[in-house]
Amino acid sequence: RIVYAYARPVGGKNDEDPTHLEISCVLHELARVAFSQGYFKQAMNTLKSERVILERLDETADHRAERIHQARLTNLTWLRKCAKEINEEDLATNYSSERSSLKKSFVRRKNDETERQSTIRIVDRVIFTVQISSKTIPLERDKSGSKREDLIYCLQELSHEINASSSSTAMRAEVLKFRDEIVKW
Repeated sequence: RIVYAYARPVGGKNDEDPTHLEISCVLHELARVAFSQGYFKQAMNTLKSERVILERLDETADHRAERIHQARLTNLTWLRKCAKEINEEDLATNYSSERSSLKKSFVRRKNDETERQSTIRIVDRVIFTVQISSKTIPLERDKSGSKREDLIYCLQELSHEINASSSSTAMRAEVLKFRDEIVKW
């Protein structure tokens, strides 16, 4: 706790555990030892402290989201075990249902992120095609108008992808601005 004191929340109490993944790991191991020695109440209190740290980490750390998520699931499993050992069946049921909802929310969040990344790749590909098409028209003499038709087709595809995507409004606005600049030309 002293080594990671810099990780204490701003305005936090002095006895509050620092928000650091290593602290949560140590607390988890201490709780497992207390559980194996039959100190179920102490194990439960230690696991609750770990839970607070993991929830704070989950709110702030995107780069370790999967590891923190797995640690939260493990924490809830051990809290459920402790609750069962001290005959708190209602509490054990609450931890089980919370664990299930946490699993579902992580799967949803991961699917949303995958869909967003896929949309970004598609729009990037179409923008690149539009850029290439718009650059080749002035460089080449296009008497048949085929290059212009390619550009028009690419712009239509870009419009379709913009309308089909569920991306953020900022990204959508930038893509529309790019399309409008090409159309003006």
